[in-house]
Amino acid sequence: MSQTVIILFVCGLFFYSRALHVDSSQNPRHSYNYAWLENEKKGFPGKPGRLPDSPPSAENVCNPDMFVGFNVEHSRCGFGSKVNNYMNQLAVAAYGNFSVALVGTAHYEKFLTTWNSFFENPIPVCTSPKKWNIDYQNLLSRTERELVVALSKADEKYVEEGKRAIYKAHYKYKPEAIQHIDSVLKSYGLPEKYIGVQIRHGDKNIFEADAIKTEDYAAVVNDLKIMSVSSAVTRARSAAQHILAMKNNSDIRTVWLATIDKDAETTLRDALGPEYEIKALKQATTDWNGNADMLYYPGSQYVYDVLTDVEALRRSHTFIGTASSNIARWVHFLREPGSKSISLDEHFLERAA
Repeated sequence: MSQTVIILFVCGLFFYSRALHVDSSQNPRHSYNYAWLENEKKGFPGKPGRLPDSPPSAENVCNPDMFVGFNVEHSRCGFGSKVNNYMNQLAVAAYGNFSVALVGTAHYEKFLTTWNSFFENPIPVCTSPKKWNIDYQNLLSRTERELVVALSKADEKYVEEGKRAIYKAHYKYKPEAIQHIDSVLKSYGLPEKYIGVQIRHGDKNIFEADAIKTEDYAAVVNDLKIMSVSSAVTRARSAAQHILAMKNNSDIRTVWLATIDKDAETTLRDALGPEYEIKALKQATTDWNGNADMLYYPGSQYVYDVLTDVEALRRSHTFIGTASSNIARWVHFLREPGSKSISLDEHFLERAA
């Protein structure tokens, strides 16, 4: 198995090359300038917070301080990864007070068109960028994530509040999209207060963890099915324990479950028993990764399913999720400050995207 194939699977690790075709001397503040990043890190902790809720839009749409975009090249990266990485870029741009423009070249046009069909987009779009000869498939280099991770280690509260502000400013449904989502959720008869549970499919852990050595890849694939079932089932049991522990102090007995893992769903139902009502969206697809290009188009039922689950989890009284999942982190930063979120594995700020 070639290293190239492995990188396609390891979503968080495909930005290894730092040989970006950017002349950073033209703009020393540009986020792809690693010297800028390292200098910023030297100021932690104690640097005055400067993360407004939005970066400035570029006056010259094809000559911004920083281009932002969605990771569309690598099929293993699902919708959650696209959303979180996009928000991270906006957070870094706001932190550095960089003007931004979205990349709207043909390579990015399809997903951007899909995004714009569901969300309001105040950021200008450049369809013919010329300022830097950027290798656009590397737009989402590790630079942005490194800065966000460094910031969170220096001042967790600052990053928590800053990322919530970014999501609040840029995650705004179009009227027709929120009407559709509200209509679907209403059909499930959710009470005012319920518990939201998100359980990631087990195989995601392997491919979003540390790099897999080539010689170990075959063994990983062979063990994938077993590990997938056991990890998801283990999280379902853990979620049930959290829910049951809250039983004496709460009269909430409805659970919204977001998962594509049927074993996890069965485990949660069995562990909670008949006293709890578990509601789950009837998914149009069984793959949340969205690794088929055909899934992304305006009005896509796949996208609506993801957004509906995310919105249900966002509105829950208590959210229980797996923070190693992009979906869980996406939900966490959408939720109101002070709302209760519980991770079944790592901290919600453990990784940037």
